[in-house]
Amino acid sequence: MSDELQDPGAVPEGGSNMKAKDLKNQVLLLKPTGLGEWPAKDAEYDAEGNVVNEAKNAQPYVICDVWVLDRSGVVDTGQGVRFSWWKAVEQLKDKIGQYVGCKPVEQDDRSVALAPLEGTGREVAAQVIKDIHSTEPM
Repeated sequence: MSDELQDPGAVPEGGSNMKAKDLKNQVLLLKPTGLGEWPAKDAEYDAEGNVVNEAKNAQPYVICDVWVLDRSGVVDTGQGVRFSWWKAVEQLKDKIGQYVGCKPVEQDDRSVALAPLEGTGREVAAQVIKDIHSTEPM
């Protein structure tokens, strides 16, 4: 241990407050980076024995880096965003490390599915992927 004055370490990247629920109907570029699971929860009861919160089974989620897009390019980014909509989990779980262009759309049954990008959205996503690769260190 040194008695000399030391500088602090490098400033860490800021965490993201981005939540999947706020991304419905947005044009997105996702890069799934991992899988996780929300733990199961027991039911909760009030003093009279009435159920306050139902029991929940463990729920899987996919962790993603996220780029929110518009016609001009990237308007927001987030890292470590957890997508736990069951249809989205099924669509993303085999895409770890790949780029996925999509738009989360609520279905009639209130579930959320990822619709593929079309037209301008698809073109912008393809350009953003090129831009990401051109800035990555070799």
